[in-house]
Amino acid sequence: MKRPVRIAFVSQFNDFVGGGEHSLMDLLRNLSATWQPVLVTPDAGPLSRKAASAGINVAYLPLPKLGLATLPALWQWLRWLRAVRPALIHANNSRAAIYAGITGRMLGVPMIFHCRMAEKDHRLDWVIARLATHIVANSQATARRFHPRFADKTEAIYNGIDLAGCTGEIEPVRPLDVAEGRIVLCVARVSRWKRHDLVLDAFEILASRLDDLHLVMLGGSDPYDPSWMEALKARTATLPCAERIHWLGHRDDVLHLYRIADVLVLASRVEPFGRVIVEAMASGVPVVAANAGGPAEIIQHGVSGMLVEGDAPEAWADALRMVLAKGGFRDGLIANGRRRAGDFSLQRHVQAMQDMFARQGGGRL
Repeated sequence: MKRPVRIAFVSQFNDFVGGGEHSLMDLLRNLSATWQPVLVTPDAGPLSRKAASAGINVAYLPLPKLGLATLPALWQWLRWLRAVRPALIHANNSRAAIYAGITGRMLGVPMIFHCRMAEKDHRLDWVIARLATHIVANSQATARRFHPRFADKTEAIYNGIDLAGCTGEIEPVRPLDVAEGRIVLCVARVSRWKRHDLVLDAFEILASRLDDLHLVMLGGSDPYDPSWMEALKARTATLPCAERIHWLGHRDDVLHLYRIADVLVLASRVEPFGRVIVEAMASGVPVVAANAGGPAEIIQHGVSGMLVEGDAPEAWADALRMVLAKGGFRDGLIANGRRRAGDFSLQRHVQAMQDMFARQGGGRL
């Protein structure tokens, strides 16, 4: 019987700040016995604790910002890699890719960069692309982050979703201050590029015409820009429909909240993938999203959801109103959305990643 192949999975973030960390944990939990994962983070935290509770080995290595602390950190990386001798390194973030890429190259260990953000990093992208043996992007939009000269080492593997968790018996959870009425749900960390301000503009238009409509904002503040959430809340308080706008913050029961939603809205400027879109579709919630980035690859406009061009609040309000209206159009979006969600199963994602690991491991496997 062959010994399992050790892979070091490196994350510079050790708390659940976004879908990238959720997707990483889903992958780690579902790898076959062929692979022996080791999670590397800079310190102890929620991510490492969840990995340890799932029986995954955890190691702590420094990942400081590039500067005076870089050389001592690289030396610790070299010592650890020599001792552990992984066959592959999977880097989940840009800074992780720098440290893993440099030391991996020095020791002949292939480094795979899992790119989960479509926004270019003009300081690091070129370096990362040179260091990486292979680049996995979570959508075609994200793959276009890198120069075409690196196209031969880049492939898109869409994130996977636990569809059984979305479609099973789940008790609906209704916010205490939303006793009745229809709900527009927005699930996103409150960062500027997620465009909660545009959602508020569109809802203000809708709320003036539909007096039973509520807007539920689910997501915590951006740790790098917490004032943005406070500014949006302050603006909310001045709107005529303020009592129908509900800021719930971060919640772990999002699957339960899908059960009471009438539509999901995601107005992100360039969403890399759109995990919440697939979750909502699988849960039977129709989706209105921006016609850009990952959502445009998930949704077929007018068939499995609605895509909106540009930043005009009226266009967003019109799309939401169409989806909220009862009838055959809405029913078709729900049925087709459920079918489309099946293309993004967790099992399909894990298998595609394992196939990629086998190809990149070469003679080591």
